[in-house]
Amino acid sequence: MIYGDTATIGFNKYYPTWDNKALNAHFLFEGTKYEVRKPGDEFNPFQAGNFSEAIPVSATAIDQQTIEVQYVTRNGSVITGLWSLATGKKHIDLRLTCKTARAGFYSIGVAAFQAIADQELHNVMMAPMFQYKRLSDGPQMMLSSMMQQPLAIVSSKSEQGVISAYMAADLKSFPKDWGSVDFAPVGFTLKNYQNQLQPVMFSPVFGMKDSRYQQDQLIDRHFVIGITPGDWDSALEEVSNEVFEVKDYRKQQDVSLTDAVFNMIELAKNDSAVVGRLG
Repeated sequence: MIYGDTATIGFNKYYPTWDNKALNAHFLFEGTKYEVRKPGDEFNPFQAGNFSEAIPVSATAIDQQTIEVQYVTRNGSVITGLWSLATGKKHIDLRLTCKTARAGFYSIGVAAFQAIADQELHNVMMAPMFQYKRLSDGPQMMLSSMMQQPLAIVSSKSEQGVISAYMAADLKSFPKDWGSVDFAPVGFTLKNYQNQLQPVMFSPVFGMKDSRYQQDQLIDRHFVIGITPGDWDSALEEVSNEVFEVKDYRKQQDVSLTDAVFNMIELAKNDSAVVGRLG
């Protein structure tokens, strides 16, 4: 969990930045201490505010598909997690509710399974900016409003073959304005707070309009965690089918894709067939 009394998120560097956070490095010159920010630190969401790892203190089985876990945090906020694995599904649905200990800005981050070593990396996918082996030097967030599909995937090499772990947004996470220019309900990174390879999802995003809470308010967020055999494309297909429930795949039945393009061009040229054509 990340929290703070104030938060300012910026977009002037394409990726979100948090330039108002405390300086965390310094150097001495002629006996004077100068506080500075390390290059790239403004992109790191884990350093956007005060970082507190949620510590599990109890776990209770609710039914055969769900367990309830209680967590405590450094600032006194209490988090309840409902971990559910539905019958026939390959991913975990996680619902986290947090009763805030004090007023301020909050963000909850969830990482998928375990971090992997650099030499175990096979590929990553966090479209549109990070694919295959392309990675940032440190944790760097992509907002859901910048992404074709809101998920982060890290594929690793193992003795059993390639496996892909992922974090994805739940459909409940998206209000009608999820794609606006200055708002996103969730964000993702491919690295954890220790700069290790591990997909992470944040909700709400620290500094967004929905991240400010009063004391004793309830934060209620949903996350999807999964792992599947195969490369990133296998994970992407699984999330698309099982989580986002995409149904509108185009399939060519009678003509080739090339002929379909030519047919659309001819349709666009036909004044009597095109409705609402600009003159």
